[in-house]
Amino acid sequence: MCVPLLTQSLDVSGIGLLLPSIGTDLDASATVLAWVMNANALAFGAMLLTFGTLADRFGPRRLLLAGVAGFGVASLLCGVATDSTVLIAARALQGLSSAACFTTSLSVVMATFAEDRRPAAIGIWGAVSGAGSALGPLVAGALTTAVGWRAFFFVNGPICLLALPAIAALVGSRDREPRTSTAPFPAAGLAAVAVAFVGISLAASRAGGGSWLSVATLVPLAAAGGAVAFVVARGRRGARPVLDPAALGARWSRSALAVAFTSTWGFGVTLVVVSAYLQQVRGLSALEAGVTFLAFSGAFALAGTVNSLAVRRLGVSTTLVVAMLGCAAGFALLTTMAPASAFPLVVAGLVVGGLGQGLAFAASTTASLSGVPQAASGQATGATQSTRLLGNVVGVAISTAVLVDLQGGDDTPAALARGDGAAMVLALGVSLVGAALVPLAVRRQTPSSGPTDGSGLAPGSIGP
Repeated sequence: MCVPLLTQSLDVSGIGLLLPSIGTDLDASATVLAWVMNANALAFGAMLLTFGTLADRFGPRRLLLAGVAGFGVASLLCGVATDSTVLIAARALQGLSSAACFTTSLSVVMATFAEDRRPAAIGIWGAVSGAGSALGPLVAGALTTAVGWRAFFFVNGPICLLALPAIAALVGSRDREPRTSTAPFPAAGLAAVAVAFVGISLAASRAGGGSWLSVATLVPLAAAGGAVAFVVARGRRGARPVLDPAALGARWSRSALAVAFTSTWGFGVTLVVVSAYLQQVRGLSALEAGVTFLAFSGAFALAGTVNSLAVRRLGVSTTLVVAMLGCAAGFALLTTMAPASAFPLVVAGLVVGGLGQGLAFAASTTASLSGVPQAASGQATGATQSTRLLGNVVGVAISTAVLVDLQGGDDTPAALARGDGAAMVLALGVSLVGAALVPLAVRRQTPSSGPTDGSGLAPGSIGP
């Protein structure tokens, strides 16, 4: 489950370093290059809930195999693309395939591992995903420098080809059990959710450039609002809900969503803002910046592996709060970023922040699946990851707007560092809000899975 996830995480985070080379090679404008980056993210986020629903209904095995194969083919198409239109279409296919892999891989983990081993498995799964995201810029920089931007896409094909027979052999019969439901498929509601996600994402990306009241921002925002209103009205009419109540009815669901949004706000800001600081203010090359980010990715991976121990010793609620406080501590260290600030202090901020982010990712995933039946795990995964993506998009957009406002057109290192520091202060505040929301969300949500023990988990669910 981790092999295809690693390639997809590397791809998503590394694409930014390829854009200058792609633009030169394909004679692409800045607008076209933005779509090269966004086509993947929009397709991925829009289809997460749909693929999660399909996995819950029909089982994850076939959808997982199709997703891995599709990602390999799409990556090869990206590598051989001779014009930007083909490249954008292939990137969208990558996003669709990644959504199929992401939701189904966790369903397989849920079915394969016993409840007492699931937190460890989810921690490893989350560590690989997060580490891949942090390592992406390093891999992309190294391959682009040594071979060219196309090599970054070509490496995915052979890996996916090797993963397919392994998945076919190891995903056993328990994951092939038919789960077909006789209830109508909520196609209209899922389509509305996809429209809402794309609309919010497009509006946030435009607002991040300072165009808060432009037509390009307001139109997709209005479309998103209309889609949300449709889903709400549909629910009030008594139509079949888009989400199975079991997917978000567990005690920790709201806490998991709060941590997913607030922690990924900081994750996106770290990758974008600190990367810009290292290159534009400190004068590091793309490869040197990628090497520096190893401090973040290594800590992220380490935190994921201790998720099981933390949940068992501290309980879910305390683990979530500790994770968000770790994120906040990392941002507190990074608020000191300046042209002449001590470089070890920046590295320390990346290490502490990586520990917090890695634990937040793994613990929120564990919490989102605690007490959720196997038949609803795909939807629970899709809902949580969609929330993460929105946190990333909104966080980067607002932080970028703050940067632009504070710099005021001044491109000197001091002005750039001032904007970077302000973005870190904002991320610090959001992390503290996330920590505060955990106990509030638990108190406001009525457990749907029966009585709980002292840990707050339903009997038989993950935890003490």
